[in-house]
Amino acid sequence: MRKSWKHGVMLLLASSLALTGCGGGGQEREGGGTPSGKSNDGSAGKSYTIEYWSIPIYQNVEGAPSPSAGEWEKMKIKQFEAQHPSIKVNFQTVPFDQSQNKIGIAVAGNNAPDVVLESIDRNLMKYVESGKSEPIGDFIEDMVSDFNPEMLKKVTRDGKLYGIPVTLNPEYFFLNVGLFKAKGLEHLIPKDDRTWTIEEMRDALKQVSGNGVYGTALWAANEQADEMNLMRLFAMGAEQWDESSSKIVLDQYPQAAEGLRMLVSMLDEGVVAPGPATTAALDAVEMFKQNKIAMIPFANGLWSMVEAGKKDGSTNPKVELFGMAPPHAKGVTPKVASAFHGYQVFKQSDPGKREAIKTFVRFMVQPEHVKALSKSGNYVPSRQSASYEFDNPEIQAAMNVVSKLPLANTGVSSPYFPDVRKMWYPELQAILLKKKTPEQGIQDYAKKANDFLAEKQKK
Repeated sequence: MRKSWKHGVMLLLASSLALTGCGGGGQEREGGGTPSGKSNDGSAGKSYTIEYWSIPIYQNVEGAPSPSAGEWEKMKIKQFEAQHPSIKVNFQTVPFDQSQNKIGIAVAGNNAPDVVLESIDRNLMKYVESGKSEPIGDFIEDMVSDFNPEMLKKVTRDGKLYGIPVTLNPEYFFLNVGLFKAKGLEHLIPKDDRTWTIEEMRDALKQVSGNGVYGTALWAANEQADEMNLMRLFAMGAEQWDESSSKIVLDQYPQAAEGLRMLVSMLDEGVVAPGPATTAALDAVEMFKQNKIAMIPFANGLWSMVEAGKKDGSTNPKVELFGMAPPHAKGVTPKVASAFHGYQVFKQSDPGKREAIKTFVRFMVQPEHVKALSKSGNYVPSRQSASYEFDNPEIQAAMNVVSKLPLANTGVSSPYFPDVRKMWYPELQAILLKKKTPEQGIQDYAKKANDFLAEKQKK
């Protein structure tokens, strides 16, 4: 059954847009204390050190000493340590493309960080499956009604909560309408429905291409942001995973091969930017910011990335953003993806240290903190009491359209998602380099992934 963004996860978006801002925050106290008002940070005369890692997701956070990722966290850690002198927090940011490898190595070596802020909707369950994650439902038990229930559901197993969401980042398509206007092609820009059919997309992107400008960009250098390009195949009517997220079914949809064949053809025509097999997602974003790409799929945070770039000079001032639904085949309702970020805690054996970690995490997920982080990237907050209104009416208009679309199943609920995810991009590289046909690449991917899943699921 399809899930609409106006139900489930996107109930929170609806509350944000309506500025309800009246969620049940319980008896939460400033500083992360307990409802009783007692310190209860687990110290009892002892000192604790918390190892805290984060991917560099939040930049340009209001009140931070600089716009760089990690600066807001450093500022808040200083405030926390001043309030809790018996607790020290060692903080480090881990680059996106190194995060899973570094965290995985640390966990395997029994040297995991205590707390991690990352894409918990897609990376948490493998650690739950292996018994490495700490249940943390008690961390927010007095404020749980303020959190989006669908997000909490995604980080719960067997009735136990293993993650605390902070922000949701919807993913859809973006046009640089400045390129269309510069070439007198305003009439090709989608109207109120903010979408194209596949035929309309091909025609529009072909017309806007040329003289160093490309209609769109693909990336296959690694697995990062792969679901954004998979939205192109979902919009053709294909599915990647079955409903239970236990099997890859992409090979059962001929539309997937058809879509990839079209993209290879567009690459040959010069409509897709060259070198997609070695292009990473953020490389494509930089080309988009430089006014060289007319359309890319990306997350809602692109709005703030483009605006920040106009301030620091990394975005061409002629870039003009327009959010839209994924271009789709006739008769197909396109699907959109999402990612959400939040906290997970690795297994703890010392009750005192666990209480110190609880105090720290509660401090970090206060409504004003969630709101500041959400506003930094135009994200949707995980807490109703952190709701806010988008400053840019263009964002509001885009979200009004994409919030009505069903959410794609990208397999994130599978504990083996991170492993299976890494199996797709090498096949996509081979297809883009014409070393394999689309059919062959998809079949090889499905076989390798399903053999792996079958073996894991037997245990």
